[in-house]
Amino acid sequence: EGNAMLVDGSAQPAPRDVPHDDRREISAVLRYLINTHGTDALVPWVGDRLTAVETTEDGTGPSSMRRVEDRARAIVALLGIDYVGPWAPGESSRFSYYMVWDRTPVEITGYDVWLQVENLTRDAAIVDGRVVLRYDSTAAAIAIDPVDAAPTALPLDHAIERIEAAQRTSGQRGLDPESMRLEWESDTERLLIFIARVSGERVEETLQVSDLDLRVFYARSP
Repeated sequence: EGNAMLVDGSAQPAPRDVPHDDRREISAVLRYLINTHGTDALVPWVGDRLTAVETTEDGTGPSSMRRVEDRARAIVALLGIDYVGPWAPGESSRFSYYMVWDRTPVEITGYDVWLQVENLTRDAAIVDGRVVLRYDSTAAAIAIDPVDAAPTALPLDHAIERIEAAQRTSGQRGLDPESMRLEWESDTERLLIFIARVSGERVEETLQVSDLDLRVFYARSP
């Protein structure tokens, strides 16, 4: 509203230049909504204009990570402002978040092994002798190397952006487990990972993680 872009509950093209920090915030909120709730969540603000951009070809539900950026970029263009990516050049900022176990139950039924991982950026972790977890600093991702499946990775950029969105909502650096949750599954096994602590720095387009503590639950698929 400070940029006169919200008129009677409907988002309108910006009537004047929008500061970089505001554009970054708008872009981040759109990415979060699209990834978590899908483009349906934007209908109250954007309405039928969604059909004018390539945002609904995969349906209006939550978007996969690979589609989030394209959809957010197209919708930001509807608002007449320049899109700002999660790691925009020229920006440098530190971050630090941790998980708080409150009284809300967390569903972990069906997992056989629990492992506490302290700072994956320094040492690899072996889960039940069957899955090796490493931190890939080049890709800024948790590398997963299972015995019975092809290696893969869980990128941290969108995970941290999701965490930051939750932090903006709560106003706290300590966040609930659901905000810190990652999952991976193959035909033979699955992992449920909670980020217990993550800290580092964003420098231009690079995510530099210095601390990464995890709580890992493992199970072989039936």
